[in-house]
Amino acid sequence: MSTYQVFHSTLFSYCNDITTMREFYIEMLGLEETYFDDERGWLTCNSGQLNLVFIRANTPITEHSAWAKQPSYPDGTLEVPSWVITVDESAFDDIVAKIQASDLPTYKENPTEPRPGHRAFWVRDPMGVSIELYSVSPSENAES
Repeated sequence: MSTYQVFHSTLFSYCNDITTMREFYIEMLGLEETYFDDERGWLTCNSGQLNLVFIRANTPITEHSAWAKQPSYPDGTLEVPSWVITVDESAFDDIVAKIQASDLPTYKENPTEPRPGHRAFWVRDPMGVSIELYSVSPSENAES
């Protein structure tokens, strides 16, 4: 008998290149891959209780070339979806280093600390979606 993990939410997102999305979300950000089929153009991965499903579009989709409006940074101009992905503090620096070594656009060169024990770094994924990577130190989590 197989068991299934229960998710609170599933988000579907279309993309132009499923392999590039896999490289970003699985290999770079370290999300848990639950299914990948390059031939069918399908990738699923977990981010906490969220099941992300990426599907290759039948016709090319225009990639975002600017930052989405989001409360955590003042210069966003697009009124499009953006995401905050919380990553483990122990992995945060390694993820940021991978992004900084890539050609992906980042909002600032280095992470910021919006408040003590909290760190943020912004990157646009291969479709140009604004992603805020966020981590909280274990001591801050214990106090919450």
